[in-house]
Amino acid sequence: VVDCGDEGLDLSDNGEIDVYDNVILDTRGGRIGADDNLEEIRARNTFGHTGAHASTASQQTGAGATN
Repeated sequence: VVDCGDEGLDLSDNGEIDVYDNVILDTRGGRIGADDNLEEIRARNTFGHTGAHASTASQQTGAGATN
């Protein structure tokens, strides 16, 4: 599990990394941005919302996070 907070994680300059089967979580409901391959990233992952409860986020990420 990688907790990026509101800063996010920019993988756009690394062509060797594929991100899939993860739950993309943030406090804004799973909005992400990417310069390259945004639609491919969206297709390979699911989105969640952490809200105010850290326990909810850990439950969501524990089930499907593989990276």
